[in-house]
Amino acid sequence: MDKGNIVVSLVGLSGAGKTTIEEGLKERHGDKIHKIRSSTTREKRDNDAPGAYEYLDKKEFQRDVDRGLFLEHAQFGDKRYGSKISEYETGKPTIIVQEEEGAKNLKKLLAARGQDHKAILIKAGPDSTVTNLDFKAARERMKTGRNESDDSIEKRLAVDHSRKDELNRMIKEGEFDEVIHNTGSVEDLPKILDHIDTIIGLDKK
Repeated sequence: MDKGNIVVSLVGLSGAGKTTIEEGLKERHGDKIHKIRSSTTREKRDNDAPGAYEYLDKKEFQRDVDRGLFLEHAQFGDKRYGSKISEYETGKPTIIVQEEEGAKNLKKLLAARGQDHKAILIKAGPDSTVTNLDFKAARERMKTGRNESDDSIEKRLAVDHSRKDELNRMIKEGEFDEVIHNTGSVEDLPKILDHIDTIIGLDKK
């Protein structure tokens, strides 16, 4: 498989460090890697990177679904997320932050297009499952560096609570290509980036 066709989904609960890892890969490799611009009906957050999302209202999102512009889309809570076909046609290794349902759908869709896909679970805890979710620690991580309301954070954590069983099932049944433990320390990030580099064929020389 041509490494230029590989797509990596970063999956994990809120505050696990998915976006930090995605941004770290982009900063390290620049134009050698493509970062998916997702479409969403959620509100813009102050810490969202410029150009990271296409913000649509519900009618606009459904319009683009009806036009066949999305390769995949999924519901997460009361918000919709998706990525458009054009985002996968760059010929570069591609990275996207997704929920588990979107990652599962994407793997099937990309297989039909002859593109390789790796689903990587980013975990914020050292245990072998995500059962022991530390909501207090997750809450603190989500508040760090963000300008997000307490109400918004609590809603996201409530959704995370309902996701745990499915994530644990996927771990048990081997549906993730990799499970990476992220403590959030400064020392962890370079090691995680190095490991993902080997997966996408952009090993540091």
